[in-house]
Amino acid sequence: MPVKTPPAVTTFQETVASGNILNKMVNQVDTMMTEMMFLKRRLTKVTVSEFIAPVYCLRKTSNPSISIPLINNIPASRMMISDTALFSILNLNGCPEAPRTFQSWLIESLITLNKVVATNIRKTNPPATRNQFFCKGSKPKKSVPNLSRTSLVEHLGKLNNKDKLSYDDFKREMQVNLEAFKFHENYIPFQQFWGMPLTMGQLGSGTGIQPFKTVKDYDDWLSRAARFADWADSSIVYFKKGIAANYLLPKALVVKMIPEMEAMLVRNDTASLFYGPVKTFPAGFSDADKKRLTTAFTDLIHDKILPSYKKLGDFLKHEYLQHARGTSGISALPGGKEYYQYLIRSQTTTNKTPEEIYQTGLNEVARIGRLQDSVKNAVAFKGDLGAFFEFMKTGKQFMPFKSAAEVLAAFEKIHRTIEPNLQKMFNHVPKTPFEIRQTEAYRAASASAEYNQGSPDGSRPGIFYVPILDASTFNSTSGMESLFLHEAIPGHHYQISLQQEDSTLPKFRRFGGNNAYIEGWALYCESLGKELGLYTDPYQYMAALGDEIHRAIRQWQLYVYFFEKRQGHAKTKSAARR
Repeated sequence: MPVKTPPAVTTFQETVASGNILNKMVNQVDTMMTEMMFLKRRLTKVTVSEFIAPVYCLRKTSNPSISIPLINNIPASRMMISDTALFSILNLNGCPEAPRTFQSWLIESLITLNKVVATNIRKTNPPATRNQFFCKGSKPKKSVPNLSRTSLVEHLGKLNNKDKLSYDDFKREMQVNLEAFKFHENYIPFQQFWGMPLTMGQLGSGTGIQPFKTVKDYDDWLSRAARFADWADSSIVYFKKGIAANYLLPKALVVKMIPEMEAMLVRNDTASLFYGPVKTFPAGFSDADKKRLTTAFTDLIHDKILPSYKKLGDFLKHEYLQHARGTSGISALPGGKEYYQYLIRSQTTTNKTPEEIYQTGLNEVARIGRLQDSVKNAVAFKGDLGAFFEFMKTGKQFMPFKSAAEVLAAFEKIHRTIEPNLQKMFNHVPKTPFEIRQTEAYRAASASAEYNQGSPDGSRPGIFYVPILDASTFNSTSGMESLFLHEAIPGHHYQISLQQEDSTLPKFRRFGGNNAYIEGWALYCESLGKELGLYTDPYQYMAALGDEIHRAIRQWQLYVYFFEKRQGHAKTKSAARR
């Protein structure tokens, strides 16, 4: 009997609907996933939090979907990427809640996995009930039958260029993220720069991405935030696993984490950051709802939130700190060299070696250093570059601000300055609005300027956060103009907003992204300063070169600790800027 020729397909959605690419994707990852899940036992059942659903619906030939519990405290920045490795074996027919197209299927799965991502994308609370994410089924077997790759090649040949690119992008992400399971990133649930304890403050303050517009929003947050206690307990469990495995944070970072936890502790529950939504009840709430919610928020803060932060702070201070390592580089961790090489592949999409990146850094430092020297000579400074840097760092004339409001106003002035030229250079701009805000006090000491994306429909603004510890010492030559171009406009705000507003892209491309491209675009935007009407002051141009050499120094130092790892695109700022 002749074999029937499958119908021609030209779009990714049609291909997936026909079952071809999805089946072959299943084949590509099942063997590796089976080994990782069952032989290495890397996915283990632990306490579940409402932030990250623990159950995945995995494809199982000729059987119902199977439920696999997964650790719930992989850092959020990795959850958004690493766990997409599991999406390619989702059984569309096994989960009645699952959408039926590839685009929505992938992103809905992401939303199920990571409730913070869900809030960021949807502007709404994720469902408060864990059971809504469960697809019950039989226990998994340790083997999955292989499928022929011949049909995969045939069908890939029928994809148009755009969908072929989507497939290649998706496949690479699956391969890279499967590889991540070899490493114990989950032994460091959070650190001084990113993690749920910091994200919680942004969500619960009432001024972030967590919605507080309806009574249901308030009730959903109460349900969600109550799970933070479980998350904190689980984090301590995995920190202890790290202690046992000698997979530890540097002591220099732990000492910064402790005050962040302690900053959340207050004597009066109503003084808590998490009491903010109670102070801003929307108009229209009944007196009965206000009274009930006020009591519920007070109880939540007193019984769940504050004890959790105290527990985390005490653990870090009295137990973890004693074990924290004195080294700083990744190579000091078990398997650190292999992990570092993996991060290079993951973050840069290249197979460059650390030595090659090191040499690139040296070359760039030399090139930019020559430009810096020319600026020094242009302003007739007497002394070497080191003395010039010190002059810019300590000169009182470069610290003109008296309040945080003045600092924010200076950034807004930069925005107004570039607007006329932006209109000449960019025909297509985001509909997502934009705001400049001061970084919240509880995390400002360890934070740097960052961009938090808005919502894809433009109803919530993208936010450029600026940490201001003491306005009187905020230095205008710290790179204000180049920083705005990078973090805000036309850098991260334009690129991220336009990407997620583009409904013609598959959703995993709209809401995903590669760090090399994201940061590459932002760095390129710094080079547009003169065309946009900036860098007219030689000291601001010198500051821009300082920002540029800052990236080269990161290469030169081989990103001493971690590659930029963040939620909402927060970035480290090296103390060795100059």
